[in-house]
Amino acid sequence: MIKKIFGVDVGGKTQSYQKLYPMSFDTVTYTAGFRLPEFVKFNGDDSKSTFEHISQYLAQLGEADSINELKVYLFSLSLTRTAFS
Repeated sequence: MIKKIFGVDVGGKTQSYQKLYPMSFDTVTYTAGFRLPEFVKFNGDDSKSTFEHISQYLAQLGEADSINELKVYLFSLSLTRTAFS
């Protein structure tokens, strides 16, 4: 019907967004007393390397850096925009 009215085919071979980690990572619970840090944001435009950013991110996580699921789940909060690679 949408194709008939608007000329746009919404079926077929469209790709949807898919997270690159297991869905179970979204349901991991925080450790008791965990407080979400104010992450230093990385935008890729300054002189800081990606290695430096990741090192700083892990340091800011503190004890939570031992929980792989949290490391992956929270990483996007340390970026200023979407990262695809």
